[in-house]
Amino acid sequence: MSGIINARMSGARDLFGKETLDLIKTQCLQPHISNPSEQLQKILVPLQEAFETGGTERLTDVIEAALGVEAMARIKGVNTDPLKRRILDAVRHICLKKPSKVMSEGELVEVWSYVLGALTGYKLSLRSGELTSKATRWQRLLMQQEYDVDAGSATYGRKLDLQCRAEEHELNNSEFKVDSASEQQVEVQYRKNLRVNQAMMLYLKDQIGMSLKDLDVLALDVHGLSAVLFALKYNGDVFVSDLATKHMLRLPDSTASWKLFLRGNTLSVLLAYVKHLLDLTERIEEQELKHEEEARTADRCTPEREPRPLGGFTFLSPSKKKSKTNPRQAQKEEVHDDETDEDLVQDDECDDFQEFSED
Repeated sequence: MSGIINARMSGARDLFGKETLDLIKTQCLQPHISNPSEQLQKILVPLQEAFETGGTERLTDVIEAALGVEAMARIKGVNTDPLKRRILDAVRHICLKKPSKVMSEGELVEVWSYVLGALTGYKLSLRSGELTSKATRWQRLLMQQEYDVDAGSATYGRKLDLQCRAEEHELNNSEFKVDSASEQQVEVQYRKNLRVNQAMMLYLKDQIGMSLKDLDVLALDVHGLSAVLFALKYNGDVFVSDLATKHMLRLPDSTASWKLFLRGNTLSVLLAYVKHLLDLTERIEEQELKHEEEARTADRCTPEREPRPLGGFTFLSPSKKKSKTNPRQAQKEEVHDDETDEDLVQDDECDDFQEFSED
């Protein structure tokens, strides 16, 4: 049980009904974000022509020349188009990295994270590598304290692929699987991704008083060179999720896919996505200041502790039991990947929904 109405899950219509799913899709879907703006189309025209003339080699040369012109203009104090510079930077990196279906998970994370960073002028705080989530660790501790359940080791949170942060606050998480991953593995990853992002939303509410209604989350779920952008919202006392766009994002690895990529639909979605993250970062920073001021000026008192409503929890899958015959090895193994725990999917596992109350 995840506590989320996942409109993409198998059998969702039978469980929740057509009317509910249609409402969720309407709330989550942003149909126009895949339509390139006139400004983006204008930037891409010379790149399309360069690719038609000489493939990625010619495209790289044209981009590097254009970046040089942009740099000289800035040195001379001439205003330049920041969007053009960011698009050129992102596309150049893709050219140099030569995406392929045999890329490792780490290589995929590097390419996608670079592109996202470039599209914001490196204003986003993106973290990748051996990361764990404070929000999921907090949720484990809550489950153990409130319900006396064995939710596994609470020493560490879930291991994540790519976090976006505002200072120390976790904004969202994106998960990655290599191209050879099975459909079952991809589905397990997607459910994990939903739960982790839900935990981050609840943690922001707990830590800085952020209203869940102000925390619409967008995040990527990546499978090889392709990705989907999904939305997770708190609406009507429940968490709901569905795709934010029906456009499948894809990194180019062939002539056909490069031509498709340079039409700008994927870049348009990514630009909307990083703008959302920048806006969310600003709102969280403002809320943090407000929360700090309220905490400093409030009357000093010890509030009565009340049981946390069931809706304040994220139901993470339990960890595997660790052998204690070798304490050092057992301690090392506690930093584990959530995917290991979830690769075996129970026949009756589904994304049921829980009613939530925002207190």
